[in-house]
Amino acid sequence: MQGEEEKVPEEDYNLIDEYFTYTHAELQSRVTEWAGPLAGATPEAITAYFETIHADSWALREQLTNYQHALPTGLFGKY
Repeated sequence: MQGEEEKVPEEDYNLIDEYFTYTHAELQSRVTEWAGPLAGATPEAITAYFETIHADSWALREQLTNYQHALPTGLFGKY
């Protein structure tokens, strides 16, 4: 229709919430259940395992920081 602006759909905050919640839970699981995957591992493998977790947690933190301006305050406060 002429003269009417097309409405742009809002970002799906539920999808963002699900992603951050799942990723955080997965990181927590990797930290708390490390004994199984590292049974019999070398010290280098153990160090690499936790360095990977550390890098992944910083990547999640960076993504959250990048989304900070786009998320509602209540949702951002949850993280």
